Order: sequence, then C-alpha cells, then structure tokens
Amino acid sequence: MSLSKVIASAAVTGGMLAGALGLGAAVASADPAPPPLPPAGPSPGSPPAWAPPKPVEPSWANGAQEVWDQGWQHWGVWMNGVFVPTY
Repeated sequence: MSLSKVIASAAVTGGMLAGALGLGAAVASADPAPPPLPPAGPSPGSPPAWAPPKPVEPSWANGAQEVWDQGWQHWGVWMNGVFVPTY
C-alpha cells in the first residue's frame, strides 16, 4: 500500500471513531415555553366597539345566557365553569 492510502484510511477511521464517541457534538438546550393559561373564571362585561354583534343563543346551551367575556374577548356561554366560545 502506498503512504497516501494509509494516511487516508487512518483519517477516515479516526473520523468515524470520533463520531462514534460523540466528540465534537454540541448539546443544544432551551427552556420550554410556559403553557398559556386561560382566565381563571368568568369576567363578563360590555363588548367593545369592534366586537361582532351578539349571536343567537344556542339551543344546546340549556338556557345559559350569551355573554361577552373580557378575558377571552369572545361571545360565549359559561357552562359548569367552562367558557364555550360561540363568536
């Protein structure tokens, strides 16, 4: 074998060994984004001027009133402590 083949095979073998050992690999890490939290509870108020008109009360709401919620910025119905937007 010629000297150039020996040097080339040694370089390839060394590179593969370094890759297998994880040399030169950087560890990337980032803090995860905190999950968005919904408003704690109903905060009904008067709708702003840009709000769409109040929709028709849904039949599935069982008589619950359609309200504008300041926290969610939507028309919706509060049922069992959960805000269901109806836009």
